[in-house]
Amino acid sequence: PSACPLPGILAHQDHLRGQGAAHRAIRGIGSDQMQDTYGVGLGREEERQNSADAYNKTRRWARRAVNDSRAFFEDNDLLFQEIDLWNDIGKDAILDLARSGDDAGLTVALQIKGGRKYKRKNSHSIPVDDRLRKIWRKSSIPIFVIVLDPDDRNLYWGNLTVMAKIAPGAARTIPVLPDARLTPDG
Repeated sequence: PSACPLPGILAHQDHLRGQGAAHRAIRGIGSDQMQDTYGVGLGREEERQNSADAYNKTRRWARRAVNDSRAFFEDNDLLFQEIDLWNDIGKDAILDLARSGDDAGLTVALQIKGGRKYKRKNSHSIPVDDRLRKIWRKSSIPIFVIVLDPDDRNLYWGNLTVMAKIAPGAARTIPVLPDARLTPDG
């Protein structure tokens, strides 16, 4: 095709794994914080199992989000290149928007998220810290976020470069903007 089939992303062109942060957060939970409904602390083995279960669930949603994103973009004849976890610094994939035509050479980076922790009542948001905010603001190419919604299994997108620039400095989560459903037509 000679033009990008995703005009919404193209119009906003002015990145999780989350696994590392999730794993660190899960490892940081102590026995005193993991109590059953009767207030009885969990034993070390139960705590370890709960941590492993939570980490595996987070990891599965992260992989599902990347795989669904790859399938969507490849189905629309775009070039999706996943970034290896060891090289992930706030960008999970590189997306070339067209093979030829006017949009050839246009590239964006993607930060891909999936799971309940990014879901809000009627929207989505993602965590941010000072390091990620700097990376997303100063990137030499635009960065977009893709969020896999756990309820409707649709992909939603936002312009992460813009989101990082307009979010208050003290914010630890930022709303996905425009939080639009990803479709071939935008």
